[in-house]
Amino acid sequence: MNQTLNRLTQNIWTYAALGLAIGAYCFFHATTDLSLLVTPKHEGGGYWYRIFSETIFKPQTIYIAESILMPLIAKFIGANSNVVSYQVLNAFVTLMIMPVVCVVFKRRIQSTFGVLLAIALWVISYSYLTEYELGFPDPLTIILLTFAVGATGKTGFVFIFFAALSHFSTVALSLLGFLILSVVSKRENCNNYELEKYSIYGIIFGKLFLFLWGYFFQYHLNSRINFVYEKGIQYFWSRYLENPIAFWYTPGKFFLAVNLIIFIYFIFKHNFRVCLAQCILLTIAYFSLFITVDGLRVFAVVIAPGYLYLLILFVNDIFKKKEK
Repeated sequence: MNQTLNRLTQNIWTYAALGLAIGAYCFFHATTDLSLLVTPKHEGGGYWYRIFSETIFKPQTIYIAESILMPLIAKFIGANSNVVSYQVLNAFVTLMIMPVVCVVFKRRIQSTFGVLLAIALWVISYSYLTEYELGFPDPLTIILLTFAVGATGKTGFVFIFFAALSHFSTVALSLLGFLILSVVSKRENCNNYELEKYSIYGIIFGKLFLFLWGYFFQYHLNSRINFVYEKGIQYFWSRYLENPIAFWYTPGKFFLAVNLIIFIYFIFKHNFRVCLAQCILLTIAYFSLFITVDGLRVFAVVIAPGYLYLLILFVNDIFKKKEK
């Protein structure tokens, strides 16, 4: 009995199955209107991204054309024939977030109890799992960024490259926070920065690919920087002042509580570098929330890899296990 249990806890597919079960529960108990899966809606992410998927090889001016990966996948597999098929594809990708998260936790945390603790903390605090919006490229972007956290060396390049094609602007911000935390958490005599190096290569080549794609297919897009510049800082400040409390509570009270616990823990451990990196990570995520109008969606993507890695550091330190 003990041997069977031990084999199950060491089998990575066990955690993938656990993640799928958790993901399915969260998906079907979400605040999202699941009628979008069966009823076409002529507005929202699924509607506009499906249209973009149909015309992806033609000249574009709409800003969502920054995100080419999900619409491209939908076009190749024929999931862009109508809104329902596109939303079903998005629903499937959303369901895959938790299996990928669980597999990465298993890869980076040696203690079985540590893996289960990390999964539990993620589920109760990462509110996007039950507050997702179907139709946007966020789930695919989160999955690719999560894979990057569990990657080594050159494989990190692949995941970040494709994540950049999924949603470049949010990936650029999320990668900044993750890399800062990753670098400062390593021992002072550590010279292994392969993942960080190849991740930077990934975002650079991803941007280069998007530039060439836009040039070849005649994309003329309004960048996120231009969007912020045109709106002006006063516009975003006014939106913030409408409800400051809602702004700070966007990721949820459990997310804030878990981060506070982790921060206090590393303060007591005198690991001030991780504390500082955590503050920078949260600052970047809240900055992205401030300069957009998309709410939790953007915050969830930007925080994903850094928060995942922070939980890994926290749990590994508790159980005194070295990361793989």
